[in-house]
Amino acid sequence: MTYDLKGKVCVVTGGSRGVGKATARMFSENGAKTVIVARNEVALLEVADEIKKTGGRCDYFPADLTDKDQVKRLFEQVVKMHGRLDVLVNNAAVASYTSSIDDTTLEEWNYVIAVDLTAVFLCCKEAFKIMKKQDEGKIINISSTSGSIASSPGEISYRSAKHGLMGLTKVLLKESQSTGISVTAIVPSHIKTEQYRKGFDMSGKTWTLQMEKDWENSLEAEDVAEVILFVATRDKKVIIPKVAVYPRKDIHRYGMDV
Repeated sequence: MTYDLKGKVCVVTGGSRGVGKATARMFSENGAKTVIVARNEVALLEVADEIKKTGGRCDYFPADLTDKDQVKRLFEQVVKMHGRLDVLVNNAAVASYTSSIDDTTLEEWNYVIAVDLTAVFLCCKEAFKIMKKQDEGKIINISSTSGSIASSPGEISYRSAKHGLMGLTKVLLKESQSTGISVTAIVPSHIKTEQYRKGFDMSGKTWTLQMEKDWENSLEAEDVAEVILFVATRDKKVIIPKVAVYPRKDIHRYGMDV
């Protein structure tokens, strides 16, 4: 099994931390020219420097991906710098922590939908233009088990956005069938990231031994990044519509309902 990305140009959104950071590191380790994107320029610079110190190639581009003009400039800059785009990983996302629709404001709803769904639409739109000319490319959208089921009440903004992301991915898969573009949804369950920990902390509950055990037994960011790397390095004749990945602790909860 090969994981060769030598000479490939890969854009990873949300690349300053968590799954995005782990993915950028793995892409670079396997020869990719990686471009990481996020709003926090300081955090992006730190990740890019870490990767460069290990011999990888990594550029960064600070951007608000909900702004169509900034998204357009991002992809124009990628083509200007590297001449092409081989892989786009739509990983950037925010979560909502409201317990019900009653305490979900319109402002929160609009913000979460903008970051988790509209931004992906804007990035895919620009990437499609480039990849169609090449007749090849991979778009990998990072969804969630929340994009298929609602395991508990609450988080209506986040779960609605992730359901929408699954629909967007399915339609793009159909639209790309006559091209060399492939579109994949990665569907992870609980990942040991800052965002997941924040959800625990904002629940208002006292940490219990069970909560601590759930946290410790969650996926590592690298577990998901390895799946992304696998999809990114498949031959273009291979189509992988969806990959679900979750920790053993969640099997009883999700089973095949992903």
